[in-house]
Amino acid sequence: MKRNYPLLLLLCCFLLAHQKAKADNEVVFLETFAGCNGTGGTDETFGGTAGSGDLVYDNEGWTADKCGGGSQCIKYGTSSAIATLSTPHISLKEGTTAILTFKAAGWKKNDTDNTKNTLTVSSEGCTVSGDISLNNAKTDKQLVNGEWTTYTVTISDITGPITIKFSGKRGFLDDVKIVGEKGGEITVTVPEPTLTEEFTFWSNTIEPTKRIVTITPAESTSVRYTTDGTEPSLTEGTEIKAATSLFIWGTTTIKAIAIKSIYTSEVVTKTYTLGKPVNSLTEFCALAEDTQAQLFINTEQNARITAVNGKQFTVKDDAEATLLFDFGDVAFNPTPVVQQQIAGWIIGKKQTVEGSASFIATGLTTPAYMAFANPIKDATGVQTINAQQKATDDTYYTLSGQRVKSPKKGIYIVNSKKLIIH
Repeated sequence: MKRNYPLLLLLCCFLLAHQKAKADNEVVFLETFAGCNGTGGTDETFGGTAGSGDLVYDNEGWTADKCGGGSQCIKYGTSSAIATLSTPHISLKEGTTAILTFKAAGWKKNDTDNTKNTLTVSSEGCTVSGDISLNNAKTDKQLVNGEWTTYTVTISDITGPITIKFSGKRGFLDDVKIVGEKGGEITVTVPEPTLTEEFTFWSNTIEPTKRIVTITPAESTSVRYTTDGTEPSLTEGTEIKAATSLFIWGTTTIKAIAIKSIYTSEVVTKTYTLGKPVNSLTEFCALAEDTQAQLFINTEQNARITAVNGKQFTVKDDAEATLLFDFGDVAFNPTPVVQQQIAGWIIGKKQTVEGSASFIATGLTTPAYMAFANPIKDATGVQTINAQQKATDDTYYTLSGQRVKSPKKGIYIVNSKKLIIH
């Protein structure tokens, strides 16, 4: 008997290739939602009140919005709210195609208005085609009310790890399966959240805009952050999904990560520092160049203006310390006058200008908290009276220039003279 060996060899090669193709196309991803313990779905109940159970997944990394657990399935959306449900990242070999299948059903309603039951399939990292837009219209892509139907989607143009996103109103979803050729290890880069740049503030800086930190998630990510020094993670820390502002009270270190599915960004760490006040002209003059600080001057230091040149004026105190103030474009009122005393607090930067220590205004400079006392003349004598006696014009000023209607024991300025009340 004559044997056709070439034909037999060709048949064996074909069978081997077929077996290899079958091996290459495996179940790459399967989600049954079997752990969901609500009502509606596999119990053949599809009412609008169903789906109050917990969301439980076979695979970590699902993200959901406006979804609930049905009976071993997912219930999604309402008549007015669109739900979204996204798979974890899935590895498929680039340049190949894969098949996605899933079961879905629309809500069962007593009336005939079923047009709001919808389901749309979209993707990242690939192209999807086929049953990707389902509704209750009488089309080939019909989402059937109160009845499970299996739908098929083709996945192509794979460029890396993919995600499949389901979105829609009033429906049930189950048994999401992808068959194809598995790719390599998944590497997902998650963009870091954005935090306000680090800054220093002071305890009595009361303007909220000057001590607020804003945390902003990148698109399609959420953020977890901590303020107690611990590391944020997928489950630890305060979660935010939109830009959030925090009011800082004391020195605070914020650590934040972005989250996308089961993947996280690098930790972003920034510290916002409560600064210590500088309590004299001498201390301010001794600061390192370009240091921003809060200068506090009390009335006992007798800091007074010795020269004025527009928005620049020179201040000298009883310790013979001298500081040039330059307010630049910062407005203040009233205009400083020679011999005025100043007291209070103000924030600015120390610089040396033409060999002189100077206070330079910055974006945090607020003159409202610095008091400028009315000019006074040097005392030519000291008068002592009892507290019951009155000055000739009933006008008393403290040494800091504050007017007093009912003076008590102390030293005051009356009629340009020092007055001691005992």
